[in-house]
Amino acid sequence: MQAPGAALWQRFYESDGDHPPTIPAPPVECVLRPPSYFESCLTSGDPACSRPENWFVSCSDAPITTCP
Repeated sequence: MQAPGAALWQRFYESDGDHPPTIPAPPVECVLRPPSYFESCLTSGDPACSRPENWFVSCSDAPITTCP
C-alpha cells in the first residue's frame, strides 16, 4: 500500500503466445476502488474480483523506478 486508497501494482509483460507472461513490468501507482467494491466481492463470489486489473479506478502511466 502507498497512501490511503493507493497501491503499487506490478503487471507482467504480454506473453509471446506460446508461454504465459513471466517478465515483470515496472510497478505503477494505482488508485484502489472504494471499500464497497471489495466488500461486494466477498459476498458475491464474482470471478472478476480475483483479477487485479479490476481492483483499481486508475493507474499512472509513469512506472515507479525507485523503491518508495
